[in-house]
Amino acid sequence: MEILNHQDRPLRILKIEPSADYFTLVLRAAHEGEEYQLTVKLGPNAPVGRHEELVSVRTDDAASPELRVSVTLLVKTDVYVNPKRVDFSEVSLAQLRRDPQPVRFSIDDIHRKKASWNIDDQLNYL
Repeated sequence: MEILNHQDRPLRILKIEPSADYFTLVLRAAHEGEEYQLTVKLGPNAPVGRHEELVSVRTDDAASPELRVSVTLLVKTDVYVNPKRVDFSEVSLAQLRRDPQPVRFSIDDIHRKKASWNIDDQLNYL
């Protein structure tokens, strides 16, 4: 999520706080005083289901010392990976040996199953 400042003076973010203990926040200044990137990370104790939470953003602005941002979190019980199939018929092995970068895998949705993760396979470049 982006936090943008359109005021005439820079905005300092003094503190960020989640409303629940099962998610954490990471704040990064893209342009100090003007643009910030706020990342929400779920912890392993996140309950399954849809949750409406708040993030408190404390600033040095006297007119708006605290902003409360609504965050919707959706935790599913199963792990879904897309695409389910990758067809290599148009990519030669020689090309992959020279440059494995043209082949990129995209994981659209990752959701926790129970409280832990298992890695069943590893991808090795040719």
